[in-house]
Amino acid sequence: MTRTVRRLLILCLVAACTSAVPARAAGSDFRGLLPRYLQSIALVLTDSGTGTAFAVEATPSGTLLITSSHVVEGAHGVRLRIGESEPVEARVVADDPEVDLALLEVTGLSLPTLPLAQTDPGVGTDVAVVGYPLADRLQSVGMGAQPSLSKGVLSAIRQKEGGSVLQVDVPVNPGNSGGPAFDWETGEVIGVVVARLRDASDINFLVGTTSIHAFLAERPAPAPIQTLDSGSIRDLLDQSGIPYEINEQGNFKIVRKFENERTQLVLIYGRVWDYQGIKIRELWAPAFRLGGDLPADLANRLLQMSQVAKIGGWQVIEVGQDRLVTYAIKVVDRMTVDELRKWIDYVASYADTMEREVTGKDDY
Repeated sequence: MTRTVRRLLILCLVAACTSAVPARAAGSDFRGLLPRYLQSIALVLTDSGTGTAFAVEATPSGTLLITSSHVVEGAHGVRLRIGESEPVEARVVADDPEVDLALLEVTGLSLPTLPLAQTDPGVGTDVAVVGYPLADRLQSVGMGAQPSLSKGVLSAIRQKEGGSVLQVDVPVNPGNSGGPAFDWETGEVIGVVVARLRDASDINFLVGTTSIHAFLAERPAPAPIQTLDSGSIRDLLDQSGIPYEINEQGNFKIVRKFENERTQLVLIYGRVWDYQGIKIRELWAPAFRLGGDLPADLANRLLQMSQVAKIGGWQVIEVGQDRLVTYAIKVVDRMTVDELRKWIDYVASYADTMEREVTGKDDY
């Protein structure tokens, strides 16, 4: 039996055996449910970054939560944080990289589960996404990791082998992956955030509920973990004599001091990304924070600078009503101590120059 046929049979069994979630009262919307739903949505912490997960099933010893497979890919430690509580250990009990879903189990913690829709909604449905976008970056510059809510519409339903993919225009960022997307009117989960198109505006994707139900019924075993070691960058930093700290996400924090007594925070991701045997590492620095949207001339200038820079680019992160602007580069991980120093100096100087020009402050 092929995998596609097996999935179709599972979907039929789920549809036949599961009762529908009761409809919500007319005239209400998702905002009334959000405070209660936040008790079921977790920040995922791994050695390579962050993501989002949400509770779908209670067990005798704890709770099962869904997230995206790529959030926990290669991680040799997974922790979950709910609200302001201390992180708790979790383990991957099911994983399907093809569909991009993973199932986490946490013991000794009972969380309320979120209602899953039985079928995909129609195009035009109002959609709410809740998650922890860019939590690692925000925490690295002293901001708390609170969940955020974004709203948009379901733009299209696209079919692929094994289930449906929902296209939405809801703004998402790294860290939203694995988070729930809700039908604004019914409050039911209609998808899991899995991907966004970087070179397009508001074209983002969810794994649909048909695929979620099939995954929960099938529960494929996770593959053995291949440990990704951050030892290479640690060795280089130790050899260089550059002072550094390692945060709870396993990233390296460095404060670059300039001759004019200004300073600049630089972060190096502890994990490398492997592209056909080439290991890539990211360095980034926060530059400045402004209240409200960026002025059009400043936004256009940052875009032009990103195009000229080639090896890096500016990113604007929404933090409540504010905007945090960061500069990031990606480089080949194999480098000398001297090359590492140059990359750190480059990122630090680029970010600090823009901070000095835009705000005149030295916040980062």
